[in-house]
Amino acid sequence: MERAVKWQMIQENPCRRIDAPKVDRHDVDCMNDVEAVHFLECLEEETLEYRTIFTLLLLTGMRRGELLGLEWPDVDFTTGIISIRRTSQYTAKKGIFTDTTKTESSKRSVRVSVEMLDLLQEYQAWQNERRVKLGDRWQECGRLFTQWDGRPMSLNTPYLMLQKVLERHGLRKVSLHSLRHTNATLMIMKGNDVRTVAGRLGHSQTSTTMNIYAHSTREAKRSSARLLDKVVG
Repeated sequence: MERAVKWQMIQENPCRRIDAPKVDRHDVDCMNDVEAVHFLECLEEETLEYRTIFTLLLLTGMRRGELLGLEWPDVDFTTGIISIRRTSQYTAKKGIFTDTTKTESSKRSVRVSVEMLDLLQEYQAWQNERRVKLGDRWQECGRLFTQWDGRPMSLNTPYLMLQKVLERHGLRKVSLHSLRHTNATLMIMKGNDVRTVAGRLGHSQTSTTMNIYAHSTREAKRSSARLLDKVVG
């Protein structure tokens, strides 16, 4: 409508007189710090593939498509930085295909711990062994996470894997995206500023981060206030 006004097709934008509907906001579903630590402990009893996928998701806050779009050159084992450059997507017409990131700001670099790099190297060695074992049956795609024969992993597979893990260990049911929310919430609660969290998540605007994690931000401020009271008192 604003474009129509600019093009002089209409004199004014009638949408300006309409009240925007109120959107109910709900607190994001995520693990607390105790649940997150217990989840990581449970992963120690899982396969190397499961452990690598879910540790990476929890510790980086990547989206599902970003995780499945990772290729080995994206992992710099020297600097400890993982570059998010693409996503893996699916449609009934195309099947699994490679796409650009959600937004330009979603292209980002995420630093990971030495422990995470060690896990990735162990997983890479395991994948190489599988490649050699399958020989001509292996279909190279360069991705970190693949189907049994090297083809890109289905987008629904990590969710199904997660539900199996949660059920095996009697953990509270959460969605795959909850791991991203958990990462962001814990970062905020640990005192990271919103700009840092937004950059790690790939949000183009800090307001997006503020809106999604308003509750966590309020809790972090209250914790800071309580700490200040103790110091001043």
